[in-house]
Amino acid sequence: MLTTVTATAVNAAASTVTCPGTHPNVVGGGYTGIGLSGGAANTQYTVESYPSAGNAWTVSLNASDAAWTAYAICSK
Repeated sequence: MLTTVTATAVNAAASTVTCPGTHPNVVGGGYTGIGLSGGAANTQYTVESYPSAGNAWTVSLNASDAAWTAYAICSK
């Protein structure tokens, strides 16, 4: 497999996902699960989502969110 997706469950305002040694190059990333609180929309939003190193993806939110997931798409 040339790519793999690494995911991290988050309970904070920011997260950095690092690629594994077997797939050390980050080629994309993102997040899911922000902006909902008990099924109702709230004021949660993304401040930034970017490659923070050759092997990592960082996502920052405007405030802490109790249950979201950050992803890094990694390649060989």
